[in-house]
Amino acid sequence: MSLKKTESTPIRYLWLFGPPAIVVLVLAQQFGEVPGNHLFTKVLQNALHIPWFAALTLVVWFILGPHRFVWVLVFVSAIGVGTEALQIVGPRDASLIDLELNPLGASIAALGIVLHRQYSGFRRKQFVGWVGVIGFLALVTLALPAYIQLSYQHRDRMFPPTPGNR
Repeated sequence: MSLKKTESTPIRYLWLFGPPAIVVLVLAQQFGEVPGNHLFTKVLQNALHIPWFAALTLVVWFILGPHRFVWVLVFVSAIGVGTEALQIVGPRDASLIDLELNPLGASIAALGIVLHRQYSGFRRKQFVGWVGVIGFLALVTLALPAYIQLSYQHRDRMFPPTPGNR
């Protein structure tokens, strides 16, 4: 069994490993939980939707191929709405904020895909582009919980909670 020159071995096996990867990602998102009951851990749980959907977008892009970019976004959006609908009846609470964070992660991955395609043939520029996208993804994911934590602290200083309303 010989490989075509245009088909590399890792891409060829994505059809075998891609769908289980999507199932694992969906199960991790539905049943995974950041330990702790503090505001920061709850917000971090929501913020993890950003890298999760970025990873999901990349997996689906590799499975469907580089020329089906619109279908990648349609499929990932359907998974985003579907997983939030499952959370209504599942162990977690559905959230409109999650519906906003899901496309943010997919958009950051889409930026990486666009840069990758723009600089095809320029490996170093592609590498620098992906490093920048991953750095931006990490920055947004980690900044969101810190921002919300600071916002709540500011709110509590401006409007101190009454006893029993905490």
